Formats: sequence, structure tokens, C-alpha cells
Amino acid sequence: MTLGELARRTGLSAAMLSLVERGRTNPSIGTLIAIADALGISVADLFGQVRQPSTDAVIRREAQPVFQTRPGVQRRLLVRDERTDVELAENSYAPGSSSADVPIRHAGRELGVVLQGRLRVQVGAKTFVLRPGDAILFDSTTPHRFTNVGPGEARTIWVNLFGRREDTATQSPSTSAGR
Repeated sequence: MTLGELARRTGLSAAMLSLVERGRTNPSIGTLIAIADALGISVADLFGQVRQPSTDAVIRREAQPVFQTRPGVQRRLLVRDERTDVELAENSYAPGSSSADVPIRHAGRELGVVLQGRLRVQVGAKTFVLRPGDAILFDSTTPHRFTNVGPGEARTIWVNLFGRREDTATQSPSTSAGR
């Protein structure tokens, strides 16, 4: 797949994707999700992580991959269900850190709850400030971004519901553009 095609599928610029490809920038969680979605793979696949065994009922903490995606932003993949294409993660944001420089989009739906701190969530033209115990649900195809607006660390539990990914390599432009 060319950078131009990947840019079209993700909504990211080819220049940004080139920086990611060459290791010149730390992509956000959202950018990684958008790239993985466009490629029809999981975020863990981008890092060559061993997939969690589907036969084990328990995934021990030491087996949960942790990704530092941007300065001050960390994602611990708690569990991934390959059959339903659902990920459950714990995300942490240092004061002032954001999930991305600009709002991003990708296929699926997201829901999450803030455990600690204050998180500003931009979804399309709307902005919400979530406090501990507040939850949110939205369509991931709407551009979105998260920013820690509190004085301390913000922690969330987040679910990404991708739905069954189709083979994006065989989709027509009209089919993949609506994802």
C-alpha cells in the first residue's frame, strides 16, 4: 500500500505517515489505531507483540503490552478479543498531554470511564470535561482527541469496539471511505 493510499484511508497526511514510518515522530494512540484499522490489523501487530492466548481466561499484568505513544501518554492493552475485535485498555495521561496533536478518526465505537483526574474529550464540534466516574460513548469515525486538563495524572479505562474488520486491501474506495 502506498503512503497516499494509507493517508486516504486514515485521514492523516502522507507527510505525517512518512514521519511515523521512519521513526521520526511518536504517533498518538489514535494515530496508531487509525493506521492499524486501515491496514486491517491490531495496534499490537504494529509492534510485533505476541497476541494474548485466547484460551486463557486470565491475562496477567506482566503479559499486557504497554505502549508509550506520545510524551506523557501510555496505553496498557488489558485484553483483546480477536473474535469480536474489541480492545480493553487502561490509558494514562500526564498533565497537559494529549492523545494527538489534532483530532483523529478511525472505524468503530469507543466508550470509556475516567478513573482519576480530568480529561477534556473533543468529539467533532463538541467538547466535554470528564471527571472521575464520568463515562462517554461515541462513534470513532467522528474526529476525536483527549487532553489531560487537570493538575495530576488522568487515568481511564477505555474500550475500542472495532467490529469485524474487513479486508481493507480489497475494498473499493467508496466502501473504505465510509468506515
